[in-house]
Amino acid sequence: MARYLRPSVVVLAPLALGALSAGCAVPFLARDSTWPAAAVAEAGGTAAEPDVLHWVADALPATTTMLANGVIWVGCNVLTVEGADLSSYDSGDGPSFGVAFGNGEDVKRFLEVAYEETDGHLVRSATATQGDATHRRFYIGARYYLLPSAGRAVRAVPLVMAGVAWHTLDNYGSGGTADTDVEHATGLGVYVGTGLELYISGQLAICFDLRASYWNWEGVPEDTGAQGTVGSALTLAFHF
Repeated sequence: MARYLRPSVVVLAPLALGALSAGCAVPFLARDSTWPAAAVAEAGGTAAEPDVLHWVADALPATTTMLANGVIWVGCNVLTVEGADLSSYDSGDGPSFGVAFGNGEDVKRFLEVAYEETDGHLVRSATATQGDATHRRFYIGARYYLLPSAGRAVRAVPLVMAGVAWHTLDNYGSGGTADTDVEHATGLGVYVGTGLELYISGQLAICFDLRASYWNWEGVPEDTGAQGTVGSALTLAFHF
């Protein structure tokens, strides 16, 4: 008897499968063909606006980010002002560069290592230049973006920094005052800073930052003093 049932099973099984498939395909295809219009209607638009979803995405650039492993920047320290015991020195300028590392998933928190060097810290008298110093700073600390970094052009992303700093100051002038008698000064301190990145592409930004450092220096001839330094830099930053 089973021998006579097999042909009918073979014939009926494909028919049943075809019926089930046809029955399931109608709502599936209907959903695929209408869901964009439904999404547009829910957003307050009409089906005659096919680009509305792209417009919404462009209007909310802060929601589009990329996974960032790090940041590298290079530029110029445009103004560094000395205070306290070394306030007789003029402001200086020079190179500024650094790198910051993240964990690949968090696009706000980074560990930064930076270096700045400024020349032209002069002390002048009425007749001569009595001091000409070079100030070098090595920073290591935290770099935190207040908005997700990178991802889309034409964005402004503020950031803050804080950590420890190592300072060295070398005076190449002839001396003659209490400040210019310092031949070489070194000191460890702390720094805080803030900045703003203006994105010109998804990964490239122009950055302006400001760092203020408080450090205690020991100089040659022997002397100690509390020192404040404020520097600003204009750099080109690349997120990778």
